[in-house]
Amino acid sequence: VRTQVAAFLNARSPEELVFVRGTTEGINLVANSWGNAQVHAGDNIIITQMEHHANIVPWQMLCERVGAQLRVIPLNEDGTLQLEQLDALLDDRTRLVA
Repeated sequence: VRTQVAAFLNARSPEELVFVRGTTEGINLVANSWGNAQVHAGDNIIITQMEHHANIVPWQMLCERVGAQLRVIPLNEDGTLQLEQLDALLDDRTRLVA
């Protein structure tokens, strides 16, 4: 299965793949591996106001741990994202838009 999935995703190697039980576990794994290595004090991560807590808490905890800032794209009254705010939130210290 790993080889078939790697071919489907055009991965360089089947060893690049990590199978997890669900999205929450996957996000936590990324936050606690890639995040610990790539996000530092003064950096920022951007999420949206409509995120499930599974995509808030790992980034929130990472930001607290390393001294980074968690930025949030707000919602319009109709529940859609205020995407025009994204440009104001992005800068050279943005490491991830989750």
